[in-house]
Amino acid sequence: MDKRRKLSDIQYAEIATLYLEKLSSIEICELYQKRGVDISVRQIQRIIKGQGINRSIGDAFRLAIQRGRVKFTQRERKNLTRRTKLNPSLRYKILQRDNFRCVLCGADSSVDTLEVDHVNNQPDDHRPINLRTLCHLCNFGRPSPNRKGSFISI
Repeated sequence: MDKRRKLSDIQYAEIATLYLEKLSSIEICELYQKRGVDISVRQIQRIIKGQGINRSIGDAFRLAIQRGRVKFTQRERKNLTRRTKLNPSLRYKILQRDNFRCVLCGADSSVDTLEVDHVNNQPDDHRPINLRTLCHLCNFGRPSPNRKGSFISI
C-alpha cells in the first residue's frame, strides 16, 4: 500500500512560514514530496494565496536569480547619440516649405500629426535639405536600422 499522505495532513501554517522564509513554491513542493506528501506546486500556490500572502514580481525574480533558477545578465546599453533639439523656427520653415503636408502621402494636420523628419537618420544634421515633413504614420512606418517594430507600406 502507498504510504503517501494526502493534502489534508499538511499544516497550512508551515507552508506559509516556508514561503515567507523565501522558499519558492517549487522548493516547498520538493520538500514535501521528499517527506512523502503528495502535493503539487499549484496546490501550494493555492494555499499561499488562500492565506493572503503574495510576493511581488520583482521579489520573485530576484529570488529566482539568487536560487539559480534564472540566469540574468545586464544588457549592454548602446551608446546612443544625444539628440539636439530642432529650433522651432526652423521646424516651422520646413513645415511651411512643404505646405504643411506629408511629403510621402500628402496628409495634412487634420488627418494626422505632422513631424519634421531627418532624411539621413542623423539626428544632429539640421540642414534644411536633410529635413522633411512627414505625418506620424509615415514617419513611424519608415524603416530604420535602429527602430524595432518599424514596417514598410506595400
